[in-house]
Amino acid sequence: MKKIFAQADLSGWLSLDEERLLNLYRAANEADRHEWLYRITRRRLANMFAEDFDDERDGTDASYLQWDLEQWLREVCPRELLGEILCEDPLFTSLVSTAWGAAARVVLGPSARDGQRADELFNAAVRLWDMLGDAPGRRPPLKLDRKAAIGFLEAWREAALAFAFRPEDEDQKS
Repeated sequence: MKKIFAQADLSGWLSLDEERLLNLYRAANEADRHEWLYRITRRRLANMFAEDFDDERDGTDASYLQWDLEQWLREVCPRELLGEILCEDPLFTSLVSTAWGAAARVVLGPSARDGQRADELFNAAVRLWDMLGDAPGRRPPLKLDRKAAIGFLEAWREAALAFAFRPEDEDQKS
């Protein structure tokens, strides 16, 4: 049985193409939604992290410019939300790679699994915190909880999307 969700009537607000895209997205399974949203957002961000973006190579090579995208995302990341110790490299890099592997699919993907992703981040932070042990001067207690992890993830996505979907005329100014 197919689930039916309440949907806003956007007729008159959307172009026919936008409405068709929205209907395709709504009808897709979760994996397809995740992939489409990630690829569209990644494509939109391509000019931020790649000077010579190659459409053909991007279509055939899943790892094309992945490292560049990860580095760019780390630059726009609101690390200060993680606290004084976890925001510093190499702890930050270790935290993100332990929680998610690559951050791009989490940050640029759909928000439907943010709770699970926040749990993964929190669990990775606890393991990392325990691994550090007592540092000289004794560390303060970990100040990251699940709510803060969700807030961090949402803020990181918002920072990336602010660049991705800014007006075209601002792209030409920078």
